[in-house]
Amino acid sequence: METWERQSLLEAHEYVLISCGGDTARFLTHFRGTWKVLPATVQSVICEYWRAQGRPPLIELSDVWSPKTMYGQVRVSGMELRFRADSFKHLPTPAANWIIAHELAHVYQKASGRVAGGDNESENEEHANKLAKSWGFDDGVVYLVEFVEAAHKLTFAEACKRVEQLRF
Repeated sequence: METWERQSLLEAHEYVLISCGGDTARFLTHFRGTWKVLPATVQSVICEYWRAQGRPPLIELSDVWSPKTMYGQVRVSGMELRFRADSFKHLPTPAANWIIAHELAHVYQKASGRVAGGDNESENEEHANKLAKSWGFDDGVVYLVEFVEAAHKLTFAEACKRVEQLRF
């Protein structure tokens, strides 16, 4: 039977991370570091949106929900953020921060009134990528990990280790 933990996510807020498996402490470091980089206006919009929903968001780190092809996902109009625990055990810091920023960009989209999916899903993803980049995050390391994994026929963990050795 798997054990679920609850950890305070952001000290100034009542947000909690629920986790099952993975490296919770490492994920918390990534999430808090990413949050600090977000512009104050973005933080404010997201927090106000979450407060207006009348309940705190569900933020989960586990492998229970996810297909192996996804690192993170936002659901239920920005009130559920789920991250794949196995990925965050291994991802280099810039890649982990990018994924968190990208998912928070989806929350920001919803908080700003953008219809889920935009005109289509790829437009929505593109817009989230542009937001994350405008906040100072870079998606290049995520693609590098995926390339190294495929090109060298490595496991995901081995590819992450190789990329991490490049000293980002």
